[in-house]
Amino acid sequence: MNNNTTNAELEIYTVEDVMRILRISRNQTYKLFNSDGFPSFRIGSSHRITKSAFEKWVYSTEGRKFLI
Repeated sequence: MNNNTTNAELEIYTVEDVMRILRISRNQTYKLFNSDGFPSFRIGSSHRITKSAFEKWVYSTEGRKFLI
């Protein structure tokens, strides 16, 4: 695969990373990863989200309430 992004430039968050950043429980974090509109992906059974997709999601949801 030939692209302009190297592995060192692509930051990927795990469930634990998102849990720590948002200060929510593990259960709430898994619900978020499985919800519509959250731009995550899976590698096997592991959930992941790129840092850039996470940041875009955070800014796009600013001021909104979520029930997870």
